[in-house]
Amino acid sequence: MNSHFRSPIIILLLVLTLSPAALSARTGVNGRDLTVSLMTVGPGAPLYVWWGHIGLIVENEKEGWSYFYDFGNFSFEADHFYRNFAMGRLYYLAVKSRTEPYLRYLGWFDRSVTKFTLNLSAEEKRRLFDYLEEGVLPENRTYLYHHYEDNCSTRVRDALDYAMDGEFRRGSEGFALTYRDQANRFIRPFWAYLLLNYLQGTPVDRPISLWEALYLPRELEKWTAGFIRDDGTPLVAGTEQVQSGAPVFIPATPFPRTGQAFLWGMMLFALSLGARLYGRFPEKIWRVFSVLITALPGVFLCFMMFFTDHLVTRNNLNALITCPLLLAALFLKERGARRMWDLQALLVLASLMVRFLPGAAQDNGAVLLVYLPLILGQGPPGFLMAKKLVPSYRIFPWSRKSL
Repeated sequence: MNSHFRSPIIILLLVLTLSPAALSARTGVNGRDLTVSLMTVGPGAPLYVWWGHIGLIVENEKEGWSYFYDFGNFSFEADHFYRNFAMGRLYYLAVKSRTEPYLRYLGWFDRSVTKFTLNLSAEEKRRLFDYLEEGVLPENRTYLYHHYEDNCSTRVRDALDYAMDGEFRRGSEGFALTYRDQANRFIRPFWAYLLLNYLQGTPVDRPISLWEALYLPRELEKWTAGFIRDDGTPLVAGTEQVQSGAPVFIPATPFPRTGQAFLWGMMLFALSLGARLYGRFPEKIWRVFSVLITALPGVFLCFMMFFTDHLVTRNNLNALITCPLLLAALFLKERGARRMWDLQALLVLASLMVRFLPGAAQDNGAVLLVYLPLILGQGPPGFLMAKKLVPSYRIFPWSRKSL
């Protein structure tokens, strides 16, 4: 989720700036000569950078080098990349690159870049440097990415905690919403909100701690900026605004989406009603379309749940709301198709009842508000309402007088 995507050309240019000697682990580096900074990159316009990015800079003025350690990379050129991505095997890379070329690359985008110089002892800086160097070795740099538990931000968080011998985690046990709520704070378009919340199941709805919420670069930045060390000194010794990008407002809680979901649901219900009123041909077209927009997402979701390694899709009640069995309605006569919609309505009711079981609660209210009116419109409620509203005259030549 918080990955920093780059085109293969940009990756190649960055790699070309590095010499083999620079990529290998350095020995004999004195921690007193090092300066360690946390660098955050604000959200951008494309979906894949809505959650921002983060990494660590290690500089040595005495030797004249500065490197950016980045844990949010992948390569489109990797073997079987698209197949692995589809199957939930997200192989990401820890990359070490020269800081200046990377900053020039960020200058191409209208995103804020902030650098926080950290107040670490010489021993802590050396420990952190060794930890980062070991992480970018060829045998260690590839890891299995997880959207919430192992991403670019959690790797930086854990590196700092390791260097500070566990001090960085102090006081982070408090409640910080859920994974879903935290991620939803950064989503603006309703279509993206509906899609991402449709695909994610109950694993992202458990309450999380402040420490777990640091999977977001913005939260890790805030935690670091406000952290006070055991000796009473702030962790951040200095702040530099490297680049000012377009301001992005991130609310403390997710934007309310109930109204939008309700309007979309009512629109689908009205289309179902209108198709029944104004002729058999529009009704047949809408019947096929309504089955496809309900059942096909369910086919895709069930495939992700049962046949891939996308852990966030597991135990997803939306598979009941959009059951693939509804596809059978395409091959049945009108009465049989109506029974399939009745079955779909019962499955929605079952999903509501399952929510009350321990550990089965899922925040899928928006999905329910969109699909339930459509399901009711295709079932008995829509049929009875259309029967009451049948016009006594033909508006169009193909309009029906009775149902």
